[in-house]
Order: sequence, then structure tokens, then C-alpha cells
Amino acid sequence: MDSSQKTELLKSFILPLMPGSSFSDISEKDNQRGIAVYNDGGGGREISAKVGENEVVVINRTQKFSSLEKKVVEEFLKLTEIFDDIDSKYYSVSVLNNISHVITNSIIDNDSDFKIVNDIIRCLENWAAETYEGANISASVMYDPSKNDEGILKYSSFINADFAKVITNGFDTYVTVNNKYEVCSYSKSEDSDSDNYKVPYRYTSLSKHAIDGKILFILNRNGELLIIKDNELVFAKRRGSWKVFNHDTTIRQIAGGGKTFSEEIRRAVYATCLDVSFARTGGSIGLINKTKQEEALNELLKSEDNINSPGNDKTHFITQFKNSSFSDIDRLFRQEMSGIDGATLLDREGKVISFGAIISIIIEKKVDNETKSEVTGGGRTAASMQLSKYGIGTKISEDGKITVFKNEEEIFSIA
Repeated sequence: MDSSQKTELLKSFILPLMPGSSFSDISEKDNQRGIAVYNDGGGGREISAKVGENEVVVINRTQKFSSLEKKVVEEFLKLTEIFDDIDSKYYSVSVLNNISHVITNSIIDNDSDFKIVNDIIRCLENWAAETYEGANISASVMYDPSKNDEGILKYSSFINADFAKVITNGFDTYVTVNNKYEVCSYSKSEDSDSDNYKVPYRYTSLSKHAIDGKILFILNRNGELLIIKDNELVFAKRRGSWKVFNHDTTIRQIAGGGKTFSEEIRRAVYATCLDVSFARTGGSIGLINKTKQEEALNELLKSEDNINSPGNDKTHFITQFKNSSFSDIDRLFRQEMSGIDGATLLDREGKVISFGAIISIIIEKKVDNETKSEVTGGGRTAASMQLSKYGIGTKISEDGKITVFKNEEEIFSIA
């Protein structure tokens, strides 16, 4: 496998996994220590990947790469080396069919855990394509490498039993697998954790148990596979591709390079974007700069949608949150309200201006050599871009993708 073939495979994997990434051309570099390293002077925003004996490509992104993301690149490059000797026409299918190896090696602490973890991932990937009594399967499995208690039955026997597909629900029940490859317990969890912004709210009841080396695997009814470690969502397989999550860096990026919006507000917005994303309802949230707020309200919002002058039942309903910071509103309610048709608008201090607002989209057209503006209501992309003229616009697609805009330009996307 030559450097150009390895680079193309790397692109096919990394670009969907780490949205916003881009690749440099192949260049020469002598004596690189390691097959994937942070590029000197890149501030964590560049990973130099070794694709030949003295050849590298540099992976760039506006967001800093986490150590986990660097590990993923390293493990992918190791995987490509296994297939060096096969016919080149089989490179892509051989490597991409074994991506679970990359994910597994990126999250395990010991090589001895590889088979168990990889088998759990493979099993849930298969179940994602199956149904039970006509319904999609949801399930949750906790792997505890420190647990060596006597098990109930072998995991290999458990997954071949029909009841295994319905015995857990992916929200508050799970089975634990020990380091002997045995199912050793069935557990129920209670009380979601609204403060954990690194996990979608509906899964925080389970995620709090994924600590001290334990790894939680959740398959939801949308066919999405989530991997949680250290009480943090680290990977998700969605829309046929794996995604890696870098929560704190993303929260910094929501500021759009400025300090207009506090970390508390950005964290609340991010958590709600994550919640809406995995609820698959779609939504849009706009953070409006103080200096542009009056202009934004006049141009974007119908007066009846403003919480300060409610003119319809919906706006009357949300006046209970007048003068409330977005971060102080119950997280589940934020998710439900942000998922209704229209946009959620917040001011610089995070106070709610409107929920479910139909944003006026201003379209400029040339008519008889004159530019004329036309106002219309638009879809989420157009609305989010319009909001970004006055601050930050975020769009959550119904397929789960989160896109953030500033000055009508996409600055990054995740999930």
C-alpha cells in the first residue's frame, strides 16, 4: 500500500469521523517520532500522520484535536499496515470493514480487553440492522474489566438468545460483562444527571456508572451505537459512520472566536444541541450579540414571538421563563422547547427571547439592476445562517448533525 492509497483511506475514515477536518498534500518528513503526532506549532490543531517511510500528511481543523482523536488516527494507520500485502482493489473494503478494531483499540486500557470489547461492538452493530417482533432493538451493555466475579452465562451464549435483545432498554437498565467474557449481573439505574453536558440527557442515568475503567455501550432505537467512558460520550456510530466527540473544545468553538457568551451559556447550549440531536427532533438556537439585539429583533422576529411582548399562546406559555437564564431552565424542558418548529433565541446573558420563533429570511434579488430585499420564512439552515449575522446560529438536523454558523458561514459541525 503506497502513501497515496493510505492517504485516501485515511481521508475516507477521518473526514466523517471528525467533521471539519482537512488534509494537506503528501510531503516529506524525516525522523517523525510516532506514526501520528501533534504537528509542531499547530497548537493541537494539526496531526502529522505518517503514510510512508519518510512521508506524512497533515490533518488540520479549527478545533483542537484531543488525545483520543490522535489515538484514533494512530490506530487507523496501524490497521492499514495489516493489509499491506493484499490486492489493492480490496484495500478499502478490508480496512473499512474492520473499523471497529480502531474504535476498540482507542478505548481499551489493556490489550487483553480487545476481544470482549470488539465483540460487544460487533454484536450491537449487527443488532442495529435487526428487529425484534417488528420493532427496532435497543440495548445497553456495561463492560467492567475489573470484575471477575462468577458469571451467570457466557456472553457468547447470551447474545444468541432472543431475550437478550429485549432484556435491557438503553435508558435505565443494563447487563454487565466481566473480564471472563461472562454476563454477571442485570442492573437498573435511576435519576438522570442534568449537569452532565458530555452525555445526551436521556442516557445520563446509565452513563454515571461508566467510571473507573468501565465502558458502556448503548444501542438506541434509531440504530445508533453510543460508547461512553469516564461518564462521557466518546464515540457514536450514526448515519453509517463513526463520530468522535470532543466536548470541551466544541464548547469553546461555540464562542466563534470571541468571548461574547459565557462558558456557562455555551455549555447549556451545547448540552441542549446534544439532547435534541439524539432525540432526532431537529432544532435551531441563536445567540444574539448585545450590540445587534435590537436590529435582530426588528428584522428577524415577529413581535408576537418576543417573550417581552407575547402575542400568541405559545409565547404566553413561555413567559414563565422571562428573565430566566437558559442554563437555569430544566434541561429536559430546554430539549422539548428547542425541538419544536422554529428557533430558540437567547440574548448575550443567556436569557430567553423566544422559543419556536419563525425567523424572517431576508433574500436579496436583482430586479432591473436594482437590489431588492424579500422577506420570507425559511428552513433551519437558512434560519440558522440568518441568526449568525447577529451572533451565533446553530442548526440541529433531524438526522442528528449539529452545524454552527457565524457571519453566515459554517464554522464547524459535529455529531
